[in-house]
Amino acid sequence: MSAPLTKPMALDEFLEWERRQELRYEFDGGQIVAMTGGTLNHSTIATNIVSSLGRRLNGHVGCIAATSSCS
Repeated sequence: MSAPLTKPMALDEFLEWERRQELRYEFDGGQIVAMTGGTLNHSTIATNIVSSLGRRLNGHVGCIAATSSCS
């Protein structure tokens, strides 16, 4: 049995829908795709980059280093 066809979603519709979701999704050419969770290696690399960038930005008014998980 195949999955039912769904109508492609417009970007503005997706953004409104996605704000109400508990999980994270990406918009791929009108189709909604669930995003997978991260890995420990990815988290470690991201933390190291953000930490290094944060130290370099220290003292620069209005500049912060943040991860992509900020909403």
